[in-house]
Amino acid sequence: MKAYLEKSGQDNPLITFSGRHSWPPPAEIMKAFDWLAIQAHLKGKIVIPEDKIYTAYHRNYGSAAKLEASGHLLKAAENYYRVISSYSTFYTLDSVITGLEDLKKGSVYKHALKARKEAVEKEKELTDALYKQFSAEYNNPDKIDLQWWKKKLTQLNDKYAGSTSEFQLMLERVQFYVYAMAYSRTNPNLYQASEEQKNFCTKLCKLVYQD
Repeated sequence: MKAYLEKSGQDNPLITFSGRHSWPPPAEIMKAFDWLAIQAHLKGKIVIPEDKIYTAYHRNYGSAAKLEASGHLLKAAENYYRVISSYSTFYTLDSVITGLEDLKKGSVYKHALKARKEAVEKEKELTDALYKQFSAEYNNPDKIDLQWWKKKLTQLNDKYAGSTSEFQLMLERVQFYVYAMAYSRTNPNLYQASEEQKNFCTKLCKLVYQD
């Protein structure tokens, strides 16, 4: 989505949070509202008092600095990028820019970036394979094999749960991918599924999230 927005010339921020498919924490929502407000101000649609701009800048910079101090360097870089792009019109941010450049030169950041790249590549490999398996069973109910799914999901959990942060997050995304793929097929407004297909999807959802 970000690549599409950039290609079409639309301004956009990157704001991510660790969590399931749910509303972000209030602090993350505030970052989005801060960005929207600054964009509206810059385009002359609203006027934000100077003290309000500084408060927003201080809040967003503080969040980035806190992430860096706690070792979450990829998210810190993401937040620093947004601070620079949003507030460089109002303030001289040479020290923030230099700090971000130094952060990106560090071995810890480079290792984290490499781990994320490897996790994303593994995620693509897994979701492609799981989609192929799901489609084969969904389209041919006589081939449904819930034991295969139980074994596969257990293997993935045993291998990646509690592993490095990027692969732990990758596991959670893959789990939700399977859940969403199955759950959406039970919606009659989206798919005309047979009872056998619906039962398969319902049972698969329960395998993914047993709680």
